[in-house]
Amino acid sequence: MERITTPTLTVPLIPEWIRVAEACEFARVSKPVIYGWMNKGWIKNVSLRQRGQVKGTRLISFDSLRDFLESKATGGIETPKNNYPTETRN
Repeated sequence: MERITTPTLTVPLIPEWIRVAEACEFARVSKPVIYGWMNKGWIKNVSLRQRGQVKGTRLISFDSLRDFLESKATGGIETPKNNYPTETRN
């Protein structure tokens, strides 16, 4: 009996949320630029911190970042169709 093997297809996992440093690397821009986009509501983000903590972890929606960059690449409107508010979770 002959055994048939098929190559394994490796599909990279695309994260839903990424850190600011990863967003900078993906978009090839600096942290101030990413924070500017977040402050203008152009990319969806969330701050995760425990109650009483001063510092937390800022996460960015990968989909919103990709959509924003795509809108810029296609010569679309100044801001993406979705206006993402900044969320803070305690």
